[in-house]
Amino acid sequence: MYSGDPLPRNPCKSRSVPGSRRKPVPIIRLYGVNQVGNSVLAHIHGFTPYFYCNAPPGFTSADCGKFRAALEHRLQSERRSQREVVNEIVLAVELVPNLQSLLGYHFETTTSFLKIYMAMPNFVPTAKGILERGLAVPGLNTRGFQCYEANVPFVLRFMIDTQVVGCNWIELPPGTYSRRPRSHQASSAQIEVDVVYDSIVSHAPDGDWQRVAPMRVLSFDIECAGRKGHFPDPLIDPVIQIANVVKVYGDKKPIVRNVFVTKSCSPIPGSQVLSFDREGDMMEAWSRFVRESDPDIITGYNVANFDLNYLMDRGEKLKLRNFTLLGRIIGRYALRGVAVWDRVRPWR
Repeated sequence: MYSGDPLPRNPCKSRSVPGSRRKPVPIIRLYGVNQVGNSVLAHIHGFTPYFYCNAPPGFTSADCGKFRAALEHRLQSERRSQREVVNEIVLAVELVPNLQSLLGYHFETTTSFLKIYMAMPNFVPTAKGILERGLAVPGLNTRGFQCYEANVPFVLRFMIDTQVVGCNWIELPPGTYSRRPRSHQASSAQIEVDVVYDSIVSHAPDGDWQRVAPMRVLSFDIECAGRKGHFPDPLIDPVIQIANVVKVYGDKKPIVRNVFVTKSCSPIPGSQVLSFDREGDMMEAWSRFVRESDPDIITGYNVANFDLNYLMDRGEKLKLRNFTLLGRIIGRYALRGVAVWDRVRPWR
């Protein structure tokens, strides 16, 4: 998720864009791969963070405006940072009848709750704290409110409401999205689109939708020139080799098998050997290779706990400017938009 400008218009012309029309607004990045293997980044617009609190006795829909104004005033006065101007923090307050709390036993009785829509997810914890400590609302006096679902992370809230589960198929029907031209893309994905959240179709993993996408998988391993009797230290010991295999999930043969080495290396049958005089040149070439390979998944033996950390620390030691630009977001560090999975190295 990131904050950005509201979408000017809905690509689906029969609908308006929900949510705030003032920036900043929360935008969700959804990474994936289509049926023919193209990497896709969808910018999901219009989904608004929200949470609930109990409605006081006698509270009516006519009181929602007073409640919203009182909470807005307190939030604006308690803001810790003024770096980003947010003119309206509480977007709306809605009275929702006939709900039941899961806290305690209530038999079949229901009550009313307030559904509070916020401009950005980071304001939810602050609003929760204000309500639980007590909020003065004209005509209602000062009272505390029990909050519900305020601790649900924003992206998880989106997944629950749209029935998106891990690695399922998402469909963007024709006419519901706009494709960004290459010159306006924020990432290196082959296809980048903008779409409103209520236009997406999340398919349950049943029938034809159970098939696994043709994801590109990069498996790699590094070797270091360690000192005798010492565990390799990235501040001292150089990386001398990075071996790679790139494979499309479901294919029997890999599409790339290579090894990046410093100095020289004996030929390796079936693999391309890329030799470099300097360690820094070798590492930067490997970084470009990762970006150009555009992997959906990076895996290997303990890569998350050792190899990647070692490479990052070594790149910092060598002052390599672009080495850590391994993700899909242009100009951003770390592996954004790429899943990193470890395979546990067997004990020897």
